[in-house]
Amino acid sequence: MSDIFVTYAREDQERVKELVSIFDQRGWSVFWDRRIPAGETWRGYIGKALDESLCVVVLWSESSVTSPWVAEEADDGKQRGVLVPVMLDPVKQPRGFREIQAADLTEWQPGHPSSRLDELCNDIHRMIGGSAMEPREVPKDYTTAPNVAVSQAPFQSAGGPLEPHTLERPVNLGFDGPVVDGMPNGWFNSEGHVSYVSTRYDFRVDRREDGVPGSYAAMGLNHATEGEFGSLMQRIDARHLAGKAMRFEADLRGVNLAGWAGLWLRADGEQESDLLFDNMHNRSIRGTTQWTRYCLTVSLPPETVWLNYGLVLSGAGQLWADDCRLLKWSSTGEWEDV
Repeated sequence: MSDIFVTYAREDQERVKELVSIFDQRGWSVFWDRRIPAGETWRGYIGKALDESLCVVVLWSESSVTSPWVAEEADDGKQRGVLVPVMLDPVKQPRGFREIQAADLTEWQPGHPSSRLDELCNDIHRMIGGSAMEPREVPKDYTTAPNVAVSQAPFQSAGGPLEPHTLERPVNLGFDGPVVDGMPNGWFNSEGHVSYVSTRYDFRVDRREDGVPGSYAAMGLNHATEGEFGSLMQRIDARHLAGKAMRFEADLRGVNLAGWAGLWLRADGEQESDLLFDNMHNRSIRGTTQWTRYCLTVSLPPETVWLNYGLVLSGAGQLWADDCRLLKWSSTGEWEDV
């Protein structure tokens, strides 16, 4: 079963690909492949995906408004009450759909932040019951960890001292800094910040041996119980980042993963936690993999005060990480380091 079924005209495939990528980064599973495998029928393959989807997104464009296939699939979503119309071009919706309010992406430019796109994602989030941006297997409730590996005194900000062990900005994202109390400096094992997190996971910093200079961080556990997971994280004051488009990325490698692993990112308010959450569960790392670049891209809610981010490993095995970056979308239209 997919979270989102996207119906569109083939002429719009390149634009659709950009939008699907954004849905995927939000953690949603998306069905949009129009090719019917050999031996399958429309009803048995595409029709089944359509019937089982939690949300049907129809992309109205100059090409799709005249397509009977798009209209038929959109009508299925309408009859089930899960249709979300989106305007890619300034066209009139076909008869039978005009009473449903459509999201306006006619001025959206792929690769650029868009408040209209954020509104669309929030609408989808509400419709499908929060399957994206909320933890699936990683529990929540972030407080303060007692053993954060920071050798300096607590940071100060214009508003006064930060809560204990919270960073003013990201540090040691490449894991080439000192190791403090067995942890890469600036990182900690999430105890007290992630409910039910296991403290049995081991952490180490090793030198790269694949021709890449510097070090990498590794976390792992040989014998994990069912549902057990570990986490390595940082927490920063993010008041100055509230409302901005953000990206957290890293090079990751899985080694004999019995469960799954990935990046995670969470925004908290002053009093309310879990304003936004993504843990890559729908696109997680499994088994043994080569070094690969992964990223999470989100728009922080305007109420954001704290930003938490890190690595998660559920089950036995090892997760290796290097060259993490926390980036914001700048006023000049570029990603820049926080």
